[in-house]
Amino acid sequence: MTAAFHVSRPTVVLSHPYESVRLPRSAGTYARPSLLTSRSASQSRDAVIDELLDAFNVHQEPDADGYGSDPSDLASFGLAQRLVELLPFDLADPEVSVDPDGEAVLDWHTAPRWTFSVSVGADSVLRYAGLFDGEEVASRARFDAEAVPHPVVALARKAARGQR
Repeated sequence: MTAAFHVSRPTVVLSHPYESVRLPRSAGTYARPSLLTSRSASQSRDAVIDELLDAFNVHQEPDADGYGSDPSDLASFGLAQRLVELLPFDLADPEVSVDPDGEAVLDWHTAPRWTFSVSVGADSVLRYAGLFDGEEVASRARFDAEAVPHPVVALARKAARGQR
């Protein structure tokens, strides 16, 4: 029997010589100020992170999808959360899903043949693929949890922008 546990939103502890205050991660100085361009943008990213946490919790057990899937991978979802936190705020929010191998997936779709998908590996490798009206792109990039690799941002923008 597999033990189940629930992942909740991480917190940041801000220390002062006289007191400690626990705040939700998104409310502290965790994000770089240059990225906090608007309150609605940060709330939007919080919603994506909430979707990640929900997906993780729903897929904790093996075969959660009824097709023999692996349980959610905690390391993958932790890295996916960091990836979402680092996405430029002017980029459309991705959809969240879980691969059968338990990895977190971020998707941008504007049409059936205009889509981009990133699978976040627990090994800190982003495996991505896109279809842009017949043009296929597939590769991978190391994710250091400090910056989103340029090709990932560029292709997500291309998918979010759609056919123009």
